[in-house]
Amino acid sequence: MNIGIIGAGYWGRNIIRNAINNNDISKIFIHDVNIKISSPYENISDKIISVDCYETILRDQSIDSVFIITPAHTHYRLAKLALENNKHIFVEKPITPNSEELKELIDLANKNRKIIFSSHTYLHTPEVKALRKAIKDEVNLGNPILYQSNRSNFGRFRKDVNVHWDLAIHDLYIIKSLFGKRPLSVSASGVKSHSGYNETFCQILIRYEEGFNASIVVNWLSPCKFRDTVIIGSKGSLFYDDCLSENKITIYKNEIPEKLETIDYNRPLLKEKIYLKKTEAIQNQINSFMKLIKKRDCKNDNAMFALDILILLESIDRSIENNGDFVPVGTVEVL
Repeated sequence: MNIGIIGAGYWGRNIIRNAINNNDISKIFIHDVNIKISSPYENISDKIISVDCYETILRDQSIDSVFIITPAHTHYRLAKLALENNKHIFVEKPITPNSEELKELIDLANKNRKIIFSSHTYLHTPEVKALRKAIKDEVNLGNPILYQSNRSNFGRFRKDVNVHWDLAIHDLYIIKSLFGKRPLSVSASGVKSHSGYNETFCQILIRYEEGFNASIVVNWLSPCKFRDTVIIGSKGSLFYDDCLSENKITIYKNEIPEKLETIDYNRPLLKEKIYLKKTEAIQNQINSFMKLIKKRDCKNDNAMFALDILILLESIDRSIENNGDFVPVGTVEVL
């Protein structure tokens, strides 16, 4: 299978590295607006061919799929052109910064029997898969109450999206994957700290059905990097620290009683680590994309999943514009 990659910068280099090692991929055609970035890749592998313009990739009928790893505001135009040229597409998150644009792309993909694959990297990690398994076992968590996350670091400062479209998007798709609950309303406040940039800090509270809630803090201004997630249930809690190099998940098995005043704060803290084999998440998601193509699975469930996340992100934007008021979360309607 031959692929095209448009964008060979910060994240594109990770896609290229994993594509080189993928046995299903024969040739990799690369374009970047800065030819000095893309052309040296030809020296790394004989799979790679650097091209001067992205139209070359789109017109080449030998290329089955296109990876779009460019700034968010370019995704819609490039994705639409690729679909019109009968290419399956893999798009870095967010697919577009506008849910109406994604609805249009899904409709076009369905008509042309093509696949839209949104890059939700964390869903392809062993840690999120282990969290899903731990949550499914009610002995560990019981009734889920709260998802709490702090996703902070210094930069990478971006002008194409704000901090919650860049960082909170990860938590939103992780929550949807783990719990499958429908978000009802959201309250959010953000900080625009520098001229020319959108929000660089944001705190979000989301109310889901069945009394479940999520609290998310995302921050580009922190001098320290945090990737902490706590999932609290009636029978126990899960702690996931993605900054650790291994053994990132701990299960706490202390039940929360219905009458909080009866808690014994001197009781021993029961916990156990989850030990996982390391895998490359990017390689896993490329493999998933390739598998969908080989199976000709064009239902585009992945794109519909992404659409739910975009609608929630737009609701967060509306809440920020309304000074943190709770706003209802819309629903998906696609032809």
